[in-house]
Amino acid sequence: MQRLAVILGHLDDSHALCALATAGRGERAALSENEQFKATVQMLGEMVLRIIAEDHGESTAQTIQKILKIGHEYRQSKDVKVFHTLADQIKGLSSEEMATVTRALHLLLDLANLVERQIRIDESADAAARAGRNKYADTVETFKMLKAKGFTPKQIRDALLEQKVEFVFTAHPTQATRRTILTKHIQIVDLLSRRAHRALGKRQIQRLDIEMHRVVKSCWRTNAIRDKQPTPISEAKGGVAIIEDVLWDSIPRHVRSLDESLKDIGGEALPPDACPSKLSSWMGGDRDGNPYVTWKT
Repeated sequence: MQRLAVILGHLDDSHALCALATAGRGERAALSENEQFKATVQMLGEMVLRIIAEDHGESTAQTIQKILKIGHEYRQSKDVKVFHTLADQIKGLSSEEMATVTRALHLLLDLANLVERQIRIDESADAAARAGRNKYADTVETFKMLKAKGFTPKQIRDALLEQKVEFVFTAHPTQATRRTILTKHIQIVDLLSRRAHRALGKRQIQRLDIEMHRVVKSCWRTNAIRDKQPTPISEAKGGVAIIEDVLWDSIPRHVRSLDESLKDIGGEALPPDACPSKLSSWMGGDRDGNPYVTWKT
């Protein structure tokens, strides 16, 4: 959060660094992880401000930018006068303007989190590639460590067949992010990854940024908060969405990684019916999490 405040507080001074975010792969490769994060967040921040200027006028975008700069100045100086300046700036907003500013800050925070997620995922994959291992290197190294300590491949395999990892899902009425927004977030992470990890020229990067602009604009124009209280049924549907969008691919991928790792240490793959992971849920039946859950539910 502190790092984000620093970055967004300099949106109008970031053109040189922001240009690196849209440069070719060779130029971007020279950036450190922190510089890559800053450049990409600044690029997306400027994109959001342009979208807001299109929809609400240049003055609204400038107001948001001014609030960000004053907020950054206060974080740096801790000057009470600067804090009062920020408070006066916010108090002078109408209800509609305040809602717009709040939505903008919310979107900027979401985008920064997505950038960090993409960088972490790609850095992990790159590290594995540089080491000459596959993307499931962590599992392989763990099995190799166990083998070095005297465990045979058969013992490791038998232990996997006996273990059960249970994922228990719960929910709360305040966790109201809509599925359509989560889907757009997945699209943004995919676009960011494609920008950073393919041998693309500037023109190809620009094409991806046009698509990025479209998805970010769609996020901005979509109401991110549900306008109705979630029911137990809607909570259960939200859990199904997580299974479809995330676990449907990730759990089979995890099991495949176990198979590959066992083979790498000279063992046999798991049997086709092996299922080391189990899914459970409280959603739709947790009275502590949702006061609308009754004994009838």
